[in-house]
Amino acid sequence: MKKIITACALLLTASMGYSQYYQQSYISINKNPLGLNTDVEQTSGVLVPQGWTAIQATSSTPVWSPNQTLPFAFNFNNSAVTNYKVSTTGVLTFDVASTVAAPSDANVAIPSSLIPDKSVMAWGLNGNGSNDAIITKTFGTAPYRQHWVMFSSYSAIGGTGWAYWAIMMEETTDRLFVVDMRNYNTPLSLTVGVQVDGTTATSLAASPNVAGVNTNGGSADGPDDNTYYEFGYGTQPSVDVELSTVALPALVANGSNTTLTGSIINSGSSALTSYDIKYSVNGGTTVSQSFTAQNVLPGTASNFTLSPAYNATTPGNLNFVFWVEASSDARNYNDTINTSTAVSTGGSGAKKVLLEEFTTAPCQFCPDGEVVVGQILATTPEAIAVGIHAGFGTDAMTIPAHSAYAAAFTTGAPTAAIDRKIFSGETRVGHSRGAWAANVNAQKTLLTPIDINLGGNVTGTNTIDLHVDVQVKDAISNWQDANLTIFVVEDSVVGTGSGYNQVNYYHTQAGHPYTGAGNPIIGYPHRHVVRDVPTGTWGDATFLSSAPVVNTNVTKTYSLNLNPAWDKSKMEFVVFMNYYDASTGENAREVINVNHIKYDQLVVGVEENDLAISALRIHPNPTSGNLNVNFELEQSENVTIEVLDLLGKSISVQNFGTLVSGAQKLNMDLSDLNSGIYFVKINAGNKVSTQKVNVLK
Repeated sequence: MKKIITACALLLTASMGYSQYYQQSYISINKNPLGLNTDVEQTSGVLVPQGWTAIQATSSTPVWSPNQTLPFAFNFNNSAVTNYKVSTTGVLTFDVASTVAAPSDANVAIPSSLIPDKSVMAWGLNGNGSNDAIITKTFGTAPYRQHWVMFSSYSAIGGTGWAYWAIMMEETTDRLFVVDMRNYNTPLSLTVGVQVDGTTATSLAASPNVAGVNTNGGSADGPDDNTYYEFGYGTQPSVDVELSTVALPALVANGSNTTLTGSIINSGSSALTSYDIKYSVNGGTTVSQSFTAQNVLPGTASNFTLSPAYNATTPGNLNFVFWVEASSDARNYNDTINTSTAVSTGGSGAKKVLLEEFTTAPCQFCPDGEVVVGQILATTPEAIAVGIHAGFGTDAMTIPAHSAYAAAFTTGAPTAAIDRKIFSGETRVGHSRGAWAANVNAQKTLLTPIDINLGGNVTGTNTIDLHVDVQVKDAISNWQDANLTIFVVEDSVVGTGSGYNQVNYYHTQAGHPYTGAGNPIIGYPHRHVVRDVPTGTWGDATFLSSAPVVNTNVTKTYSLNLNPAWDKSKMEFVVFMNYYDASTGENAREVINVNHIKYDQLVVGVEENDLAISALRIHPNPTSGNLNVNFELEQSENVTIEVLDLLGKSISVQNFGTLVSGAQKLNMDLSDLNSGIYFVKINAGNKVSTQKVNVLK
């Protein structure tokens, strides 16, 4: 993607009549305003599951959307407005009572009688394509929220591709932004500006022939190559400096020196000649560095490097606050960035790799994806694979979480997310099968700050308790965004009908494992199907309730209900820790580590007694150490009592030899155990009974 800051590319403003609006252009500024919106720039089908709302579908003729209500107080031309409507040709008006027809895409200069009063626009777009939609979403927190209206996958006169543009309203400042997101094979000639009424308007000087700046939009669907245009009421501040970015690694080595870099944007009307960058760590002493003899032109960015480098001397999590100061800076809300890093001790768990394959029954190339996954699993024991049934339509196994993952990570199938990471050379988390093996092998060599140990017990015919024990081997960066996700997985799922029968391109292709298998393949065994996500789509955000301490364990038990139709002999539970923040995009949702356990590895029969071992009573419970175990035997049996921890690991085994039938009174000493939940498992011949005991000291 382009990363060009062009000082000389500022567009002049044309004003007709007397307008109270100023305008500033940010050409190839490579972000969205204030960086709040980091979502991918995709179709409504991708973005609606990620919190966007579709307000207007495609239309063969220009139409206005239904009236919409602003989510916060907003003023246009210094007067309060509460509602708006949007045309399928790129015009947003706050004059919802206007009877002016939705304008055609034959845009002209403004002011124009074709446009209602109180309007802002990227006029000249056309929403008549099959995927075209107007969608909205609000970002940020009060009092500086942003309400976005995106023209998603739009068309234009003479174009055969698509264009993504947006109009944004900012709370409190009442600023309006028009954002050039991406354009592909669609030459644009737009009117970009604000029309107060039929005689008063402010627009870019190039209107009505404003071209798209970002023309590499074929696959570049992130905000890191965007251009935007600001329209503000009143007089533009002479000095307004924004702290735009700070580059801080998520993990740094203990004792290492880390160079701190970042960038500022000049949002004022005058060239910025000096500024200070300051920061503090964990609320400590403020560090400051002045940058003088600068010449940062309005609407451009400038990079900085702080000296000396930051020396990390204490393992653990560090919270940084960075801010910029400039003399007479008019706005302070855009001055600060809060971020964090973790100082590593050099410890690491055993890295395993999560491979989420996007696959569906109607996907003709997906049988080959399954073959590639099988080859990876056969040669890479660190890989754990699951099937996500979305990405190319849906099928009978699709659940809402599948659709959410596909919307967040991919636009097709077969693709796969490898630890939910965007790899070098890729633009999305979900990528094609030619790179799966190499990326799995690359991930398995990485350090990880955690190990995930699993155990559990069957508590009923279709219920289990799954015990998760996360061993903290090293500092976890951005631990506040680290969630714990559980997949319930069933392997080799077979069903009838088009929702299960696998379309197979390879039926007539010689030399493929599925050559001659049929098209579709009847009775196809769908591998590693994610049946349920009991923690919620993006995981349990409460698992880490405070900063985890190195060399300690974080544990939690999840009670799960299983569908009785699922085959438990083919079932496993995949558990992983992943980053998730609803305000971030797919580039910040990586998997930290993963593990799995099969259903038949769980402890069976907890608090259920075999009929041959009756009247089982364990007391006192809770116990501080001494434990009495009372039960009755129907016949003489060799008896052993085993103590297991929550993960099913054997702690101790005591053999009491052969006991005669009748009442038994045995004693065990648990005083050397730490406080916690354990299982006491009585084996009498081939009979087993297990009961939970709480050791409390």
